[in-house]
Amino acid sequence: MTTNRRDFLTAAVTAAGAALTPELSHTHDHEHQAVPSDLALRVKALESLLVEKGLVDRAALDTLIDAYEHKIGPRNGARVVARAWADPTYKQRLLTNADAAIAELGYGGMQGEHMVVVENTPRVHNMIVCTLCSFWDSTAELRYLVLPERPAGTAQLSEEQLAALVTRDAMVGVGKVAPPQVGVSA
Repeated sequence: MTTNRRDFLTAAVTAAGAALTPELSHTHDHEHQAVPSDLALRVKALESLLVEKGLVDRAALDTLIDAYEHKIGPRNGARVVARAWADPTYKQRLLTNADAAIAELGYGGMQGEHMVVVENTPRVHNMIVCTLCSFWDSTAELRYLVLPERPAGTAQLSEEQLAALVTRDAMVGVGKVAPPQVGVSA
């Protein structure tokens, strides 16, 4: 058992490095990251410590992470944006009655009710901020979503591919959606 933070992180780095080190007899045609990033190490160290101390159940943590990765959060908004880009009638419904249009995709409740969607265009750029700032003011009672401009070169992409391009930053107006890289499928 480790006695201090440095020992704990050293043990975590050693274990992570051992887990990621390829077998010497096996050749690869792609790159590997020998040591995880500092952030990944910190997250893993914190998770391991919380589990070891009995403060967190690993299965419960996995369930929570899965929920944020697949059921709530930016992925849902990206799906709404992609549908609006692909379906002009859905886009109009979204801009007219966001609550109802978002509900069509199965989203609602906690942060899916009382929504307003504002559209970015070549002439207008919206930005969503907290209740202490200005521009469009998102609160606990009313949430805003920016419908970012659809990037050039995406006419042939599926909704799933379009959704993969959409970022959280684009949906709050602090970034634009980058066009797909040439030769790389979204």
